[in-house]
Amino acid sequence: MKLFVPDRKKFKSYEVNISGHLMEIREGNNTLRIDFEKLSATQYSFLINQKPYLIETFPTGEGIDVKIGHRRQVVPVLTEREKIARELFGATAGLAKEEIIKAPMPGLILKIEVEKGQQVKPGDPLVVMEAMKMENEIRAKFAGKVQEIAMEPNQTVEKGAVLIKIGKV
Repeated sequence: MKLFVPDRKKFKSYEVNISGHLMEIREGNNTLRIDFEKLSATQYSFLINQKPYLIETFPTGEGIDVKIGHRRQVVPVLTEREKIARELFGATAGLAKEEIIKAPMPGLILKIEVEKGQQVKPGDPLVVMEAMKMENEIRAKFAGKVQEIAMEPNQTVEKGAVLIKIGKV
């Protein structure tokens, strides 16, 4: 399966193959082979280059929250569909303190579903816009607070125009 990790303004691409207790991760010409075992619902034992690691994962809506030893980090891992959605809708790579929602194409703003200061969660509708005679509902990618609404109903916008800024919670 192909996975993507945001890296500044672009994405790093990884090919991940799992067979039994073996995982192979390819990035370009580099290949990492991992022998792993699931210990519990959230814990794994990894053997990488003959060195053991205890890995613990935690649920999150923004990627994989991983704890290795005393170090804990959220790694924003995306499928190809999620990567394309981020590119289309102008969401930041998930590492910034705010999400900037941009118009995916030229169109007419029909309705604004949120107000400045409103808390939103992933999947909440933000804006309804008409483009190519179709209504498109643009939704939040993560939880946050609406910081700025940069357009009004019945306003025409160009592709890439900033529509809404959401600060991460």
